[in-house]
Amino acid sequence: MFLTEKKFCLYPKDYDLSKRWFVYYYETNELLPTKKRIKLYDKINNFETVEERLLCANTLIEKLSTNGLQQKKVKVCPLLSTLNERKHILRKKSYEINISNIKVFLTFLGTKNALLVNTEDVKEFITYLANKPLHINTINSYIIRLRCLYTILLEKELIAKNPFATIKVAKAASESKMYYTPNQQKKLKDYFIANDPQMWLGIQLLFYCFIRPNEMRQLQVRDIDLDNYRIRIRGSISKNKKTEIVVIPLHFRESLLFLRNESPDNYLFGSNGKTSTTMLSTNNLNTRHRKGLKKLEIIGNYSFYSWKHSGVVGCVKAGIHMKELQMQLRHHSLDMVNEYLKDLGLVDCEGISNNFPSI
Repeated sequence: MFLTEKKFCLYPKDYDLSKRWFVYYYETNELLPTKKRIKLYDKINNFETVEERLLCANTLIEKLSTNGLQQKKVKVCPLLSTLNERKHILRKKSYEINISNIKVFLTFLGTKNALLVNTEDVKEFITYLANKPLHINTINSYIIRLRCLYTILLEKELIAKNPFATIKVAKAASESKMYYTPNQQKKLKDYFIANDPQMWLGIQLLFYCFIRPNEMRQLQVRDIDLDNYRIRIRGSISKNKKTEIVVIPLHFRESLLFLRNESPDNYLFGSNGKTSTTMLSTNNLNTRHRKGLKKLEIIGNYSFYSWKHSGVVGCVKAGIHMKELQMQLRHHSLDMVNEYLKDLGLVDCEGISNNFPSI
C-alpha cells in the first residue's frame, strides 16, 4: 500500500523559465524505506511567463483531490517572479546574487507577505544583516538590488509605496586596493610555475592584459591572435557586453605560443589543466589562487584580482602612456582610469617628492 504525503511542491523553486516545471509529491511504500516522487507536468510548460505557469500549476493542484491529497496552492513570490522577468538582461552572476539576496530577505520576513513590507521592516532587515555581520558594501548591495525590484512592483501597482525608497546606503570607509610587492610576485610566480602552471597562465592574463577571471575562463583558443598579438574579448563574455581588443605585451607572448598546436574551439582554461572543450567552473581560479596565498602565508586583503592592480601599478611606474593604459583596461574614459589609480593609492606627486624647495 502507498501512503501519500499531503504536500505539493513546485519545481523549480526560483521560477527559472529555462527549466522544465512540474508539480510533485511523494508516495511512501510501507514495505520499503524509500519514497517515490510523483511528477505532474500537465500543460505547465506550454506557457512562457511565470504568472501563467503558476496559474496552470495551481489549477492542476485544485484538480487533484483523490488519495487523500491535500490541496495547497503554490505561493507566488512577487520578488522572484519580477526578477525572472528581467533575467534576460542580467549577467549570470548578477542574477545569482539577486536570487541569494531575495532568499535571505524572505527568510528574514518569515510568514510576512513581501507585498506588505514597510520601511520599519526594511530598517529591521538592515539591522539583521549588520548583526550577521556583513560588510557595509554587502549591505548596500542588498538595499540597491531589493530597492530596484520593489520599484518595478510599484510600477506594476502591486504595492502603494516602495519600502526601500527612503533608505540610504551607508558610505563605506575608503580602502586602497592591495597589489603585490615585487618580492611577493616572485614568491607566487615560483610557486605556481612549479605547482599549477595553468594558474600561472591566468595570473599573466590578469597582470598583462587585465582580463577579468570570469572572462578568461570563457576565452577560446580562437580568441588569441598570435600573428598580431591581440586578444579578442567577445561581447558575449565581457562584463560590459562589448567586443573589445587588448594587446599581448612582449613579455607575455612566449607563454602563449603553445596555443598554435591547440584546437581553436577549445577553452583556454580547460577542466583538465590544459585547453579543453569543457571550461572551468566559476570560482575555480579564485579558489586555487587562494590556496597558493595560504601556502605562502601571504596575509592581507589580497586575492587573484590583486594581479590586475599589480599590473596597473607596474605600468604607471614604467611610464606607460595614460591613454594606452585606458585602452588596455577597457575603461571608457581617462576619468575612470584616474579614479582607479586613486583607489590604488597612486597619486602623481613625483614633483613634490623630488623638487620641493628646502626651508
